[in-house]
Amino acid sequence: MTPDSNVFRIVGRGERAACTVAGLTSSAAILGALALSFNAASPDTWLQPTPALTASIARCDAQRSRSAQTQCKKRVVAEWQAPDPKPVQVAKQ
Repeated sequence: MTPDSNVFRIVGRGERAACTVAGLTSSAAILGALALSFNAASPDTWLQPTPALTASIARCDAQRSRSAQTQCKKRVVAEWQAPDPKPVQVAKQ
């Protein structure tokens, strides 16, 4: 190897910036894909904090024992997650 060989090529600012942008873009794309896949796999559903729901939870928090509070909150969540009853028409003969 001679001292003037071009083994370690000097990279210009433009090439360095392009490589940096490419690296950041690919890293962000991979991170976004991972986040979306974990979000899609998550079974958790969140209730919207409406005033009626907040009042129901406040009534549960007024319970004395921790187990009573937990059971009350489970009932409230079950009520809010239950599907709305749809009217059923019965055919007359």
